[in-house]
Amino acid sequence: KLIKELSTEPSTSQDPEVITTYYLCDKALKEKYNHYIKKNNPKHTAQ
Repeated sequence: KLIKELSTEPSTSQDPEVITTYYLCDKALKEKYNHYIKKNNPKHTAQ
């Protein structure tokens, strides 16, 4: 679900690390990612 919210392209990956790799360069998306992950899996918060 998170990938669909952030990406305009279809993806079969559900790995948070993949999301980090693709979106870490975009500050707004990074913050949105971190906000989501802090609620669900703090271990995967983007650094």
